[in-house]
Amino acid sequence: ASESVSIALCKDQYASIIKPGLIISTGEAATLIDENLRSISFASNGTADALITVDGGTTYLSIPTGTTINFDAGAISNYYPIDAFGYDTATNAGASLIVTYNVL
Repeated sequence: ASESVSIALCKDQYASIIKPGLIISTGEAATLIDENLRSISFASNGTADALITVDGGTTYLSIPTGTTINFDAGAISNYYPIDAFGYDTATNAGASLIVTYNVL
């Protein structure tokens, strides 16, 4: 008689606890996020364009109201460096952002 045996070919060896973050920003001066981020999303929900940076504050990009932008570092060992991302909701009156992110 033949027998079948179940085996696990791969076990979750690299499980990590990921901490979520939430920022709701209105009228806030330029701020960098001082965490190694796994992922981040910016949702512009004000009456004016919000500003974000993806290069540590060297340049800021205008995000129109109603726009959502997502970044994901990919594999579990990947992350974005501290202060890579930031936002500014003070320059344009009426700008507002909802920022969600994950850190290790």
